[in-house]
Order: sequence, then structure tokens, then C-alpha cells
Amino acid sequence: MQTKCTLFLTAAITVLYLAVLPGRLMAKTLTVNPADATCGTTSNPDCRTTIAAALTAAVAGDAIEVFPGTYHERITLRSDIAVSLRGRETARTILSGDGTGTVITATGVPSTSISGFTFTSALVGIDVFNNSTLTLVNNVFSTGLGGIGVRVQNTNSALVTIRNSTFYQNLTAVSSNTVMTIMNNIFANNTTAISSQDIATTNITFNCFFSNGTGGVFGEATNNVTGDPQFVSPAKPDFHLKEGSPCIDAGNSDPLQNDSIDNTSRNDMGAYGGPSSDTIPYPVLVSSPTATGDAITMSWAANLSSVVTSTNPAKQGGYKIYYSLGQSGQSGINYLNTLTLASTITSTVITGLTTSISPAGAPVLNPLGFDNQTLLVSWASVSNATGYKVHYALSTDLTNSLHTAVIQDTSYKLVSLTNGTNYTVWVTAVAQPKYYLAVTAFDYTAGPFDPGISHESAYSPEFEVLLGSPVESAPSNTQSEFPEAFLYNPNLPNKGCFIATAAYGYYDAPQVQALRDFRDRYLETNSAGRAFVRWYYVNGPIGAAALNEHPWLKPMVRTALMPAVGGALFLTSVSTATQLLVLFLFILMTAALVMYKKKVGRGGSR
Repeated sequence: MQTKCTLFLTAAITVLYLAVLPGRLMAKTLTVNPADATCGTTSNPDCRTTIAAALTAAVAGDAIEVFPGTYHERITLRSDIAVSLRGRETARTILSGDGTGTVITATGVPSTSISGFTFTSALVGIDVFNNSTLTLVNNVFSTGLGGIGVRVQNTNSALVTIRNSTFYQNLTAVSSNTVMTIMNNIFANNTTAISSQDIATTNITFNCFFSNGTGGVFGEATNNVTGDPQFVSPAKPDFHLKEGSPCIDAGNSDPLQNDSIDNTSRNDMGAYGGPSSDTIPYPVLVSSPTATGDAITMSWAANLSSVVTSTNPAKQGGYKIYYSLGQSGQSGINYLNTLTLASTITSTVITGLTTSISPAGAPVLNPLGFDNQTLLVSWASVSNATGYKVHYALSTDLTNSLHTAVIQDTSYKLVSLTNGTNYTVWVTAVAQPKYYLAVTAFDYTAGPFDPGISHESAYSPEFEVLLGSPVESAPSNTQSEFPEAFLYNPNLPNKGCFIATAAYGYYDAPQVQALRDFRDRYLETNSAGRAFVRWYYVNGPIGAAALNEHPWLKPMVRTALMPAVGGALFLTSVSTATQLLVLFLFILMTAALVMYKKKVGRGGSR
């Protein structure tokens, strides 16, 4: 009995624990990635398209990882739970205030960390109120010369820590009315670096100050330094440090202690220092590749980050050229080839590449559409084609054909044609070796290297390069059509031949005229014909209006009208004698056929 009671009590406590502390048991990482088409679906349920939505979905202890991009949100942190909010790549995960407001507001927030973001164009980057407990680490604040990076108000001492961050071109980098910890940061080109009468200099340690208007240097005795931090390129924004920066190896190696000045294992100051900084170099700027024979020449601008291009052989990274034949490496499939180069090289020639390829299969051409002086051409894609050519000629002279340049799409408009003239069109597929290429920079560490994730930059924009000569496929099937102007709102009432007018595009089309002539000569001259004309005048405009709303049906309707148009032309264009002769011949042929069938039915010879 005691054992059963113990089991029951254990089960009850477990259920209560699950109910009361779901956050601790279910903590996970939510991602924010508006560029992911699967975000928020059943295949990717932990993804959200906005930071605000991820905060709403979070439980205590969750981490929210924000993918690179520019976010225009006003974010209010939750006061009921502690979370970790971090950008995946500091330089390219940008929180913009659009010059008008506060990006993040924290009021009474418990134990929350914010890291890995670049704050731009804001009145206030982060506004902190009412005893919030915040750790701000590895961020860049560049709100503009009218903005404040971090403002702390009405909070107790030691609840806000700003560590390993970069403050550049703010009106005020940090504004505070309370004691806080400011360590391992860089303050450069701010009108005011730190605005506070309450922060003790002993809490402002291991920071770099350069070219600030007021509130520049605090507590030189506590290991702060001065001098140009030598950012790679604030305009990009790339706040990695160049080799020779006084902020390299000048920070506190342990953010929880005030290390002595002779410590030999120090962190860098700024957003890319410390153990929790992202390790991703800024993407490489690549010039357009050139192709010659079986070779492709690639050139790019040097990545000047000290962890990539240091002159110290022990701290030299480099570059990687990724390339594949006929396969994009940024479509979810890895590149097939990689070339690794030293950091001193910013140009290379890739040789021995394929210059010939088997011809593509013939495309299948769809029925043509038409418009004023235009034919609308479309076809099914061919798997190994690198482009297509559209060929066309007068249907009466197919030997004198023209063709377009190589195009990449599977549709094309042939323009400047002659209305009412029949054209024949066909398409060929073009096959040519196509290489896809991109470049990354990597740092000097042992890795692991993963583009855009760790120790290696994201891929540069991908380039497509064609080698060799194009080879054309066999021609597709042919289609014929003649361009005509659509009358999208024709004046249908009292015109007659409503459907034909809509199908052929204009009232004076020769086909429409033939049908009108037939109406006047053969229908209006008898009671049955006049009854049909009255019925058609009631219902014809309805069909014509529907046809004008769906112009893609017009070629089919024109095909269906061909027998009627042909019959009308015959009856209205030839003499009565010719008509009688044709009728007589038709009667003779019919009679002969009937007699033949009777003879066969009686068992006669065949």
C-alpha cells in the first residue's frame, strides 16, 4: 500500500511540475526567418517571420535566434519570462528604428540577454526601465547622431551589463541614471560616449574610447585605452577590427573579474570580442568573373578583418572559391568543387573546365496567343537547357526565318509584327556548359567552417558563367497564328456578329465581314433566318462579353468558326452557277456513295 501511495505521490508531483514549470522543461530555440517559405508550417513549427511573434510564442528559458536581414519592428520584451534574444550574424542582422522610435523596450524584464544585433537609425536602440535585468553583449549601436544607443532609467545597480559592444556615431552611446557595468566596449565618433553621474569609474573598465565629443575617457587606471579602433568598414556595416587596432587583445579575458593589466590572454574589445561573439567574417565583394577558353578568372576585394588577413602567419585565414557545373550551390544543394586560397590572394584562374555539353532535348511549344502586332509564345522547359531561341517566319515562306537571341525564360513576346499576317513559330533549346560560382572568407582558427554559420562568411552573390559554344536542339513542333488588335471593350450593340467580332479582335476583320455578308444575303431574306438572327442578337453579346473577359479562349473560338467562315466565303464570293455546279457534284457523290453501300449490303462484288 505504501508503495502505491509513493507512486501516486510521485506521479502527482510530476504532473504538477509539468503544469507549473513548462518553460524549464520545454525550453528550446525558436528561429526568426521571414525569407524561409516553410516558416511556421508543420515542417518548421518553431520558426516565426517576426521577432514579436517569436517573443509571443516563447516560454521561460527559450532562445530566439534571428536570421540575417533588416527588421523594422518595435519590440517590447516580456516581463513575465526570461529569454535569450540573439542575432545569428551581427553585421547582417539589423534592427532599424527607421529614424523615428525605440527599437527594443524593456520594462521590469527578468534575466534577459540581447546579443548579435546591429541597431541603426533610431531615436533609442534599447530603452530599459524599472529594475530590468539585462545583459547586452556583442551588439553594434549606430543609431545616428540624433539617437541614443542604450538608455537606462529607474533601475537598481548591477542589473544592467553592457559588454563587448560597439557604439559608433550616436548622439549618446549610453545614457544612465544608475550604476551599471560597462566593460570591453568600443566608443567611437559619438557626440557623448557615456552620459551619467552615477556610474563609478571602477564599473567602466577595459573599454576603448576614440573621437567622442564629451564623456570620452573614464578611469584610465582601470585599463581603458584610446586610439582609432580601425574598423574594417562602418558603411557596410562591418565593425570587425583591422590588424593593428589598439582594441585587439586589450579587453578583459574574464568579464566577471577585473583582470590585471599584465594578463596575456585577453579578449578583443568591441562587438567581435569575447567568448560569445559570432565568428562569421563579413561576406566577400566579388567582381564579375570572366571566361576564356576552359578557364574562369575570379577577383574580389580583400577582407581586411584581422582574423582573415593578418600578417602573422599563425593568424592568417583565407578565401574559398566554390563552383559547380550546371548546379547552383545556393539552392539547397552543395557546390561540387572548392578551391582554398591564402589570405594574400585576391584573384585566381580556375582552369581545365568543361567547354562542351550534349544538346538539349527539343521543347514542346504551346498554342500561340496574340495581341496587337504581337504573338505570345510559351513552351515547356527542358531539363538540361541553358537557354532557348524563338524562331519565326511568314507561314507562306518558311525558308526565310528569323530568331531571337538566347533567352532564359520559357515565354516570349514577338513584337512589331503585321496584324492579319499568318506567322509560323518554333523553338529550339540551347545547351552550353554553365558554371555557378561564389566566394567566402574564413578565419585562421581550426573551425569548424560553415558558410554563414561559423568561422566562414556567408557566400558572396552567386555568379553564372557560360563556357564554350552553345549547341541547339532539334526544333520543337510548330504553331501558326496571326496577330490582331484586341478590342477589349468593343461597341457590340447593333453591330451583329458579336462573337466573331470578339474572337477576331475588330469589327472589320475579313472573317467577320464574310459572316455579315452571309447574314444579309441568306438569313435576313427568309423568316427562319430572321428568327435565328433575332435569337442571336439577344444571346450573342453575352457570349462576346465572356470571350473578352477570357481572351485566351479566342484562338480556340476562331478555330471553331473556321468551317462557318469558309462556308460563308464560298456562298458570298462565288457565282450562282459555281454554287449550283458544286451542289450538283455533291449530289452525284452522295448518290454514288448510297448506291455503293446498297450493293455491298446485297453481297455484290467489291
